[in-house]
Amino acid sequence: MKKQLAWSVAIVGIFIIGFAVRLQNLNQPIVEIMESRQTQTAEISRNLIIDSFNIFLPRVDRYGPDNVYVVLEFPLFNLITALSSKLTGFPIEPIGKFYSAVFGIFGAGIWWLLLKRHYPARAVFVGVIFYLFTFIGIITARSFQPDTFALFWYLWVLLELDSCYSKKDFELSSWRLVLLVSLACLTKSHMAILLVVPLIALLWRLHSSKKIKLTKVISFLLICFIPVLLWTVYGGWVHSKFPNEITSNYQIGNWFRPELFFSTENFNYYSSIWMQFRYSFLTGRSDGLDWIVGIILLISFVKLFKDTEKRYFFGPILFSLAIYYFFFNVHTATHFYYHLPLLPLLAAGIAHLTAKLPRVPFFGIFAALITISLVNVSTAQIYMQTNDSQNRLIECADIVKKVVPQNGLLLTSYNEQTGLLYYSQRIGWLFYMERELYKKHYELFFDTTSFETDHIKAMKDFMEEGAEYYANCEPHTLQKYSNFKQYLTENFEAVYSDPENLFIFKLK
Repeated sequence: MKKQLAWSVAIVGIFIIGFAVRLQNLNQPIVEIMESRQTQTAEISRNLIIDSFNIFLPRVDRYGPDNVYVVLEFPLFNLITALSSKLTGFPIEPIGKFYSAVFGIFGAGIWWLLLKRHYPARAVFVGVIFYLFTFIGIITARSFQPDTFALFWYLWVLLELDSCYSKKDFELSSWRLVLLVSLACLTKSHMAILLVVPLIALLWRLHSSKKIKLTKVISFLLICFIPVLLWTVYGGWVHSKFPNEITSNYQIGNWFRPELFFSTENFNYYSSIWMQFRYSFLTGRSDGLDWIVGIILLISFVKLFKDTEKRYFFGPILFSLAIYYFFFNVHTATHFYYHLPLLPLLAAGIAHLTAKLPRVPFFGIFAALITISLVNVSTAQIYMQTNDSQNRLIECADIVKKVVPQNGLLLTSYNEQTGLLYYSQRIGWLFYMERELYKKHYELFFDTTSFETDHIKAMKDFMEEGAEYYANCEPHTLQKYSNFKQYLTENFEAVYSDPENLFIFKLK
């Protein structure tokens, strides 16, 4: 009993430490990692307040005045953040990051509840350590985006499914499952792929045992997934009227490129997905340590699925993950946070492996996980610190707000990022300085044939769309393209000029 209590206290302590790690410097500017994705979420949240909380037309500022709506995920996370900011008066960015941390810890807590049903406390302890201190777990749980929120709903669905298997109370859980599945899929549409197979597996077993009829199986699945289908159709309709760059996210080719499986000439899919996995779940810094933990994860995975009872529950989850990795082969090879749904299964494997180990190998694995956790926290610290680049961004944005009128349509350049446009609180467009590199990089994702690489022609195109001001907060890049700089200085008034910081040109 004393040992059980000691392990429980240790688990609570680990949760507190994990939460504290995620709360560091939440008020730093959004430039640290996944910047474009974070500022998009923040823009929608900020504009919800301006637009009287109209959740059916989520609006961003980076595509100019005519293409402002981005209807991707249902903006529930944005709504919670916006309401909290409105009620408390706190800035919206740290509130959004705070909620990511809260739901990241809540998700870990749900997985802890599931693991402790099946494994002893010491095994659950090491599983929780792995869950809380992977790099992907730390960083996504302090980023202004809805990934940990979606994972929270996903894990709650899995907890309910586990209850249905063990307690046989599907009737009592059915409406709760409908609500949770709908919320998970609306928060992040790819959760539909991750949940459909585990749900079908449970319903098929219940139908095979004559506990529910086939008509109820079909109606239950329809009710679960109709909300996200309706939202997706609605989003496609909105984007047909207000197209922008993000519209391509509704095309299958944005996520799935089968040719990547067969040719590595232009993009090595296999090495890229391995690096994303290593970056997310190992360290990406220590080859020796990554090999040790990688082997531990492999052994734990094999042992988990050799167990017939555990395979009964985790098999459909693994199968759904395989479909997910296949279907999202572009993003899982290029976006590390797309690996987040794999985290709970790896943590379960660690718990399963260590459940019956003798003391010596148990503490050996425990020591390896503690070491990798310390390395990952150290790596995450790099992204948690406000640096000179972030300070310069805020300084530039403050000047832009003073020089450019509120209704002045703005072009911005800042390290190929959206931060200057976001923090200056102006509607406009991004202007990429490294245009050749941008085109080459995004050939994998988009049709870039219409992307203009000539700076002067691109500037003229934006002026035809209505651009009135151009702010460049990366002067060294402007100096790199002397013809473009000459074009700006000869044709437009420099309403602000600081060679070491910022240029602002009035284009009209």
